[in-house]
Amino acid sequence: MTGEPLLREAAQVLALALVREEPTGEESARFEDAVRVQAPELVSPRDRALWKTALRGPGWTRLVDAGLAFADPYSPVRHRICLMLAILEASPHHARRFLPARWSLATPFEVGVAGTLGVLRVMVGLLMVRSYGVLWR
Repeated sequence: MTGEPLLREAAQVLALALVREEPTGEESARFEDAVRVQAPELVSPRDRALWKTALRGPGWTRLVDAGLAFADPYSPVRHRICLMLAILEASPHHARRFLPARWSLATPFEVGVAGTLGVLRVMVGLLMVRSYGVLWR
């Protein structure tokens, strides 16, 4: 694909956003291959701008993903994020991130905090995603 940022660097940012761990070289290579074979191209200026924003860092990735989950769940940007998630989920290196964990007395509080932060992330992400093309470039 022409005009693509380095996909291995993108894999690193996405993995840090999704599981808070760096991908292995094999996972990065799988992501690179998956994007070239499976991912739709970023044809619109909005999609290219959102992809560039998502790759600024893990926090930005989470905001873009949260906004797109509601505003445009079939976006090519979200497709790429989901490709990386599938690769990480299938990898034995990150399996513990996807397996059930033991609960402690603090778990309900942790779930409440995570839920509250998730709602805030969706609200900010929606504002950001919907403003692209209008306020941002």
